[in-house]
Amino acid sequence: PLVEDGWYIIEADRLDGTKVDIFRGGASVNFDKPDCVATMYTNARWRKLMMNLWMRDLSNWRLPYARYLTRQWNGTHGGNYRVSGFKIYFMLEQSLPDGEVRPPEKVLLWTHSCL
Repeated sequence: PLVEDGWYIIEADRLDGTKVDIFRGGASVNFDKPDCVATMYTNARWRKLMMNLWMRDLSNWRLPYARYLTRQWNGTHGGNYRVSGFKIYFMLEQSLPDGEVRPPEKVLLWTHSCL
């Protein structure tokens, strides 16, 4: 198993003032662990990309990913449903060797302005 694992929340500000999670298709923002994290990813390639995105050594991938998210979301949503910016959070779960369970740690990876 991975020593470091987790899930993403991408908290976006729509132009109408609503906060939505654009990683979950515009659902309300919820930092709780999903029932099945694996279902959050379209396929194994997206899972691999996202599991690497949070690592410090690969932080240079965050800006291109944020630009991609902006194009994808605002390209398919008009008016006040467009997003003006977002924050990418990784909810880090660490597996400890002694079986200790730690609560997930909310890690802010990126703040992006779409305007």
